[in-house]
Amino acid sequence: MNYTVNLSWLESNEQIDIIVLNTNNLSSFNEIYYEIYERAVNIIAADGAANLIRESLMQRNGNQIPTIIVGDMDSISEETKEYFEEVIQIYDSDQDTTDFQKALGYVNNERPTIVIGDLGGRMDHSLHAISVLFDPNHADKSIYLYNSQNLAFPVFKGTTRIIFASKIPWKYFGMIPLCGPAVLTTEGFKWNFNSTLSEIGGIVSACNEVLENQVVIEGDKNILFTCSK
Repeated sequence: MNYTVNLSWLESNEQIDIIVLNTNNLSSFNEIYYEIYERAVNIIAADGAANLIRESLMQRNGNQIPTIIVGDMDSISEETKEYFEEVIQIYDSDQDTTDFQKALGYVNNERPTIVIGDLGGRMDHSLHAISVLFDPNHADKSIYLYNSQNLAFPVFKGTTRIIFASKIPWKYFGMIPLCGPAVLTTEGFKWNFNSTLSEIGGIVSACNEVLENQVVIEGDKNILFTCSK
């Protein structure tokens, strides 16, 4: 199949949905949240992430509240529940899904979903967030993990054209074959693949660079694409 990933939302006024995951890095959260908040239609706080937003708003005397809080509510404090008493709070007791997965049920598939908060924090949380990107139940969504230093998203089996914004804010790019050995052919990178087998423990594209405003990746497996400053 052929896919197009357009990253123009980074510098346009395109409407987005935001999912906030919990993190201990308040400064990193602030840097992204207040940058993209105004463009958000839905802001979904995953359980304990509501505590994070409350702490940030109290420090800044802000009013950028979430639209929905969802999860099994084992992390959100009573003080936060009261603070956001006018916000929709959805209790979901399902223990077979995480709060992130629950939050994805409330985004609009027609808009990019920007996930902030957890990337680069606890390793298990970060790896789980990456794993969710490849859940076939969410393959119809455009989901991006985003923080002040990194952007990550899935590139699915087939041919994918990635269109960058006019200014590319990252220096390094990676193609990580997390779903098994992948045969990759690429265009537009400093170091391209030509029907090259990429696998964990073998050849993996890291610290690569882009030479054009568009790149093409063709592969026989899903991979993770990363952008880093």
